[in-house]
Amino acid sequence: MDDTILELRQAAAQGNAVSQSKLGTLYYQGRGVPQDYLEAMSWFQKAAAQGDAAAQLRLGFMYHQGVGVLQDLQTAAAWFKTAAEQGDAAAQFNLAVMYDDGEGVPQDPVQAHLWMNLAALQGNEEAAKNRDIIAKSMSFAQIQKAQELAKNWQSSR
Repeated sequence: MDDTILELRQAAAQGNAVSQSKLGTLYYQGRGVPQDYLEAMSWFQKAAAQGDAAAQLRLGFMYHQGVGVLQDLQTAAAWFKTAAEQGDAAAQFNLAVMYDDGEGVPQDPVQAHLWMNLAALQGNEEAAKNRDIIAKSMSFAQIQKAQELAKNWQSSR
């Protein structure tokens, strides 16, 4: 193990959430350390508990795909939502997809539009395209509600 990873491990062990998240990523990808999804999960959980949105997003992916854990779409949606509420555009996009498909959450075009819109407002072009596709199957009132929720969400930040 090189010095950089040892320093990262030390900072993670001392409770540094960013270091915990980075160390989790190294274990997830098997970069500089043996690939170990359980070890990655452990570090992501520690960072996520401290509010690290990147770790929360990664936990969402792991539960969504069933990597290192049993697939659990409800838990995936919960982690995506936790990160999305902190403004993570990738989490907002993934949560929107789950609402659009009814995966782990009730199918809800208003919520799907809301989260796609918020991701799009951060420059995610795929989210903008998907938001517009979702809008085609929504009523005018539903679109207005989604836009109102997005505006309220932005003003509360």
